[in-house]
Amino acid sequence: MRFIIISNARCGTTYVSKALSQFSQQVSGYNSNLNELFRFYGPLDYITDNNNRITFRQPKHNEDYESTLEEKEARNYRFNKILREHPINFTLKIHTSQFDSNLILKDSIMDIDKLFDNKDTFPILLYREDQLDRFISKLYAQVMDKYNLHHFDKRPNLKDLNASYDRTRDMGNLIDYAKTCKLLRELYHTYKWSLVIRYEDLCGDPVKDFGHMFKNRVTPITNITKKLGGTEDKRENLHNFDMLRHDFDMVSQYYGIERYMSLPKFDKSKVDFTKNKPYLI
Repeated sequence: MRFIIISNARCGTTYVSKALSQFSQQVSGYNSNLNELFRFYGPLDYITDNNNRITFRQPKHNEDYESTLEEKEARNYRFNKILREHPINFTLKIHTSQFDSNLILKDSIMDIDKLFDNKDTFPILLYREDQLDRFISKLYAQVMDKYNLHHFDKRPNLKDLNASYDRTRDMGNLIDYAKTCKLLRELYHTYKWSLVIRYEDLCGDPVKDFGHMFKNRVTPITNITKKLGGTEDKRENLHNFDMLRHDFDMVSQYYGIERYMSLPKFDKSKVDFTKNKPYLI
């Protein structure tokens, strides 16, 4: 089983990738969670076990480092070689911010078509319907300096966080979020998908969210992330929310995106991750 999850940031990719990776381990015995492999720069290093299965060692991410074309080619050659020569099950997530306007990975010359073109690969698109709530989630993550809330973490009192929207500080990010929203819709229409997930449909229980896709051959897992809080609670405790709503509407209108991202309803009853040949729409 190979899962490739493509999504905007702040849509639950960590929760989904952890759940699918751990359930795949339970069913097939092995799955390497590659996280955001294409976001990391430097050499692609890995180790193998006695069964020729591999675990990647991810180099540290450096925002200020720009890979050379030679480094990109070398890394992608090695990644393709790994996929050809090792029976690897993996879970990989790619955020839209890692793509350019031509749907090419910015720091990689990896062809997404090649990643998707494998009988064991399940391409998954994850989106958040409420785009304003997605940006508010980023503001809270910034003030917490924590982008994932794990199952063992105590949910903070949102009022105590003193989160706020600052037009000077945050307008650039707001524009970037609008652009990635358009990009995700374009990706949706460009490729075929084994599964399309709406963030708002996730209940936070991996067995309920995904167990049936593994023929219910899974057991509960705890190493998982959870949502910060409810939409209204986050809005009520965000300083300058009215200003944010005004700016969001202005930016959305300029870039031609909607506040609520709507995609056709996906029939999850046909999803079966235990099959080698994925069902695609």
